[in-house]
Amino acid sequence: IIVERAMWWPGPTWMTWAEAHNSAGSTATGTLWALAEGEEGGPRHVQTYITVANTSAHAGLARVTMLFEDGAAPIESTITLRPNSRTNVRPPEIFPAAFPAGSHRRFATVVESLGADPAQIVVERPMYWDANGVTWSAGTNAVGTRLR
Repeated sequence: IIVERAMWWPGPTWMTWAEAHNSAGSTATGTLWALAEGEEGGPRHVQTYITVANTSAHAGLARVTMLFEDGAAPIESTITLRPNSRTNVRPPEIFPAAFPAGSHRRFATVVESLGADPAQIVVERPMYWDANGVTWSAGTNAVGTRLR
């Protein structure tokens, strides 16, 4: 079995595609994941999402920790994970003080499932940005690195 996550977005006509990204699926779940790359803002108006798939039949909690390239202290927040679901995390929404309007920051992220019976999770990082004056005309996706 080969599994991938492909995203396509439409072009100027209904029969064309303007852009796409693709990443391999995960072969395992875990409770601790790392993402090496994330970015918000700047001249390309980059937007990063952290997606957390809870493959467990029970709800869970996950700690999201941001590690900044500029050397600022790490920050963290806890998110709720519904059973058998995917949660989309936008860093500026859960850490608004770290991403003021007009700012540009690069970061890494660690996501850890919490509790006595932590939910089994898979973490990805889609990123989208503007190019040639077109909003979200480019993007990429990567599966996180499972640490545990």
